[in-house]
Formats: sequence, structure tokens, C-alpha cells
Amino acid sequence: MEFHGLSSSWKQGLGRIDLGGRVVEVIPTPGTHKDGMSFYDAYTCLLFSGDLLYAGRVQIANDRDYVASLERLQQWKQNHPVKWIMGGHVEMMFVPGRAYPRFSTNRPFEHVLQLEAETIDEAREHARVVVDKPAVVFLTDFILLNRVSPDEKVYQSAPDLPQIPVPYWISLQ
Repeated sequence: MEFHGLSSSWKQGLGRIDLGGRVVEVIPTPGTHKDGMSFYDAYTCLLFSGDLLYAGRVQIANDRDYVASLERLQQWKQNHPVKWIMGGHVEMMFVPGRAYPRFSTNRPFEHVLQLEAETIDEAREHARVVVDKPAVVFLTDFILLNRVSPDEKVYQSAPDLPQIPVPYWISLQ
């Protein structure tokens, strides 16, 4: 926080990384981690969201901060063009609502890294519903886990998503 000039204005402030003629904006986005940050590159119109929003199991640590951060990013994209949201990694398959088993290293049918800018709106809408409740919400491109451990055996099929079979050689145990 101090490095990015945010120590006195954490959560509401903005930091900047000057790359020499190219500036990357630093946006505090706690929710999956108390020190969470997202980065916006105006040159490429890419929003790097780290673990806040990515194609995988989004483990919410503080649901109120998470919703506030998504609302902040919604406001951000209203004033800045966002071509893609680039998460920190990928855990989802190309199959809607399906993630690879935790710690798997073979992911032949992995979801693409980039997410549509509208994914922020979708995440916020569903995150607001689960504030103060333990819940797992399956969505096409990501899964929200609020007050639920990723190791709990709560993963069942999402009834509102298409039930596309996973290729037979991929085990989802």
C-alpha cells in the first residue's frame, strides 16, 4: 500500500505505476484478500483483477469488501474502456460452470484467461445475494465461494447451466 501511495487512502484511493510514458492505475480491490489490488493499463484497456475475478473458484474472504470492490470496478469501467478482464489464473474448463479439481496440473480443455467486461456486473449481482450467507454460486465462467472452504464437498451440478459432458478422459473426483 505504501509503495503504491495508498497507505492513507486505502480502499478509496488510486495508485499509479509510471512505466516511463505509460501509466498503470492501481485500484484497491479487497474482498478475496484484505490487500487485494487490481491494475488497469489504459494503453491496452486491460483490467488485471488477480484473484478478485477470474475463470475459477473465487474464494471470498470478506463478502462486503468483495461487493464494494466489484461496485468500484463497475464505476471504473463506466469511465474507462475495458476490453478484457485478466484474472490471475484459470481453474475452469471450457464446459460452463465446471472447474478442474483443485491442484490438477493437466488441463487440456482450459477456459481462456480473458473475461468479458460485463463479468464484473454478473459477479456483483450474484455476490450481493450471498452476503452474510455460506453459499456456492456456479456461473458459466467462474464459481463464487462465500464462507465455504474450497475443500468442502459441496460441488454438484448447477441446474441452470447447460449439462455438457466433460471429455471422458478428464476425471472430476
